[in-house]
Amino acid sequence: MRRKSESATPPRRMSMSNKTPCCLRPERCAVYPSWGELATTWLIKYQLTPKRLIQSLLFAVGALFLAGCEPSDTLEEIRKSGELRVVTRTSPTTFYRDNTGSTGFEYQLMKRFADGLGVDLVMVNTNTLPGMFRNLREGTAHIAAAGLTLTDQRANDFLHSQAYFTVKPQVIYQSGSFRPTSIEDLYDHVIIVPAESSHAQLLEQLVQEHPKLRWEAIASVDATDLLDSISEDSPFAILDDYEYSLQQPLFPRLKVAFTLPVSQSLVWYASSKGQSAALVDALDAFISDTSNNGVLAGLAEEFFSFEPLVSRSGS
Repeated sequence: MRRKSESATPPRRMSMSNKTPCCLRPERCAVYPSWGELATTWLIKYQLTPKRLIQSLLFAVGALFLAGCEPSDTLEEIRKSGELRVVTRTSPTTFYRDNTGSTGFEYQLMKRFADGLGVDLVMVNTNTLPGMFRNLREGTAHIAAAGLTLTDQRANDFLHSQAYFTVKPQVIYQSGSFRPTSIEDLYDHVIIVPAESSHAQLLEQLVQEHPKLRWEAIASVDATDLLDSISEDSPFAILDDYEYSLQQPLFPRLKVAFTLPVSQSLVWYASSKGQSAALVDALDAFISDTSNNGVLAGLAEEFFSFEPLVSRSGS
């Protein structure tokens, strides 16, 4: 019996190019969810309603906004910029220029403070108290050093240093005219004071017990302008003792009527634009150092011919 012969044609082999890729076989293909499906799953998992989702997004945006708007540290800004900007006023007690250059009690103190920080000193001059404090609010000045007294109203608006000087306000009158000797003697007479000054605020306090007090506020903070304003219609002015002692030679007919029964502290105010706590700490340390090493007393003697009325500890 003849054996069946094998076929001469070899079995057909399937090439790799003809094989069906895995991803075309639905039963074995990996499934990747869309972004919409992922978002839906996430919302269900964390039980986020559209309202809660919006709140979360707003919170995240607000956090980013606040992080970007966080006030900068004023002392760090001074060191980075390489300059200390101080707003002041031109007067014999604060800042002026002579044949040697810039000088003045406040200038000399600020120059030493700036040198200690290793930065340049830039003086910003203004002749009104509102303008001075506007510079602090807007951040165009880091410090106000202009013989400024400490008041409750200012302390609420600005950080400040410890006291570096103590002054007493005096009532000034023209020799040959009526001389008041008490607050009651000022009734029904006009008293001249600078606008928004500590003296104006003092009168606002005194008027509660002395309702007959009257005063006129002038825009200029300059002591010369204040003393020039004394007239028959406005016969009195209030000026700090140390300023009067320097101005009196220029106004020989003006005399001290009496000293008001209060003492006021001179301080430096810091900018409210940024975080100024570190700057105030540095100012306090500087005041203590200059009080202890005699620099403050030496400058006061040089410019005022008498020692500051603060203790050696600078308290």
